Amino acid sequence: MTAEQNDSVELIKSGHVATIRLNRPPRNTMSPDLMARFLERISEVKHDPEIRALVITSNGKHFCAGAELSGGMPGVPDGLGGPAGIANRMRQVYTPFLTLMDLEIPTVAAINGAAVGGGLGLALVCDFRVVTPKSRMMAPFAKLGLHPGMALTYLLPRLVGMPRAMEMLMCGSDIFGEQALQWGLANRCVDEDKLMEEALSFAEKLAEGAPAVIRWTKRSVHRAIDLDARAAADTESLAQALTINSEDAREGLKAFFEKRKPEFTGS
Repeated sequence: MTAEQNDSVELIKSGHVATIRLNRPPRNTMSPDLMARFLERISEVKHDPEIRALVITSNGKHFCAGAELSGGMPGVPDGLGGPAGIANRMRQVYTPFLTLMDLEIPTVAAINGAAVGGGLGLALVCDFRVVTPKSRMMAPFAKLGLHPGMALTYLLPRLVGMPRAMEMLMCGSDIFGEQALQWGLANRCVDEDKLMEEALSFAEKLAEGAPAVIRWTKRSVHRAIDLDARAAADTESLAQALTINSEDAREGLKAFFEKRKPEFTGS
């Protein structure tokens, strides 16, 4: 299976390992086109019995820079007004990435460049993460005057513990490759030119295991830790709807595009 030219999300299969590659460089933001295509690719993987492990990565400078902020409110209007309508639009943005959790096979994120906001969420819903010293993981919502999304309030504490998770969410701190490895956000940290080699090797090792055992082990671990990231994402979507129209959110987004520090007033 080869990638289609100009496809926003490529799917490549080699033996029992598949690779999904975001292909809207340099930032690979969560545009409607990319998210719709990602959902289709996940469905293809889910219904291919030959695929036993999946690598998620991207072309370009960054893994995924999160939601596309330059075009106004993300998502597609559904007729509902107020916070309920905004919350539904935010759910539309995050749902395709969250479908990764429907896969019974193990998933490995190969994080080139920055994984920011929803892009960080994509990395964290994968079972394993391979990074480089230059990989950057960041949840900048507080700096934008917005509540976190993409189930990060659920996923981060389970991976790095509450104090570190709250630091990332409340301060928008950058976590680079080696620190990500130390904190438990990554399983491997390798040189940039070895990133895909390591990620594919990791996936191939996973694919060598007895398929039923691997699938049931993943399911058992998720049940044991009560993995319900979708419920968290739903709660976050409502909280985002309640904050996105605030004066602080307008100031945060304005400051982001003007590349300056925001001046929040609490309004």
